[in-house]
Amino acid sequence: LLGLTVPPTRATDHAREVPLRVAAAVILIAAAGLVVFGAAREFSLDLAHERGRRLLLAGDPDGAWSDLRRGAEEALWPGRAHLQFALAAGNLGRPEFAEDALRESLRNAPSYEAVHLLAEREIETGRYAPALARLEQLERCGPTWRVSAEIRYLRGLAAIRQGHRAQARRLLDNLVADVPSHPRAHLGLGYLAASAGDE
Repeated sequence: LLGLTVPPTRATDHAREVPLRVAAAVILIAAAGLVVFGAAREFSLDLAHERGRRLLLAGDPDGAWSDLRRGAEEALWPGRAHLQFALAAGNLGRPEFAEDALRESLRNAPSYEAVHLLAEREIETGRYAPALARLEQLERCGPTWRVSAEIRYLRGLAAIRQGHRAQARRLLDNLVADVPSHPRAHLGLGYLAASAGDE
């Protein structure tokens, strides 16, 4: 814009310089407009994602659904929006959305939670080989004791689903011995006992 106010250096160049300066100014104004529009759009999507995240944490997956979906699908940098959208989808009984969102989460913002949840989904649908490979991958990353406990539980769940009762009992017994407060391990052991006719 400053170039429009500066007179041409030579009188003979005036006919050429003014259109070039106007064209440069128009390009700069258009570029600035695009930057402002893009920033406003991303800010709006960040707000939608945050609103959806808070609704999900407050126990309202229905209310979180549209905001998280918008934040996951439309944002240039969705961050953890895919993971949170997957949680909302799982809570609403929409597993097909949950699995797709988990896969996107692994591409955009890999996390222990996404790998763990995807492995659990694969076990629930009978895809044991990829699930166990994911759990092995998690173990190689040196997880915290909580993540390690969930890995061990999922190994036990996979053994139950595959009909390997002795292996499942051994895995879950060891988990309960190390983490006595793990509720899902107790549920798994209870299922094994009930299905065997034990008291």
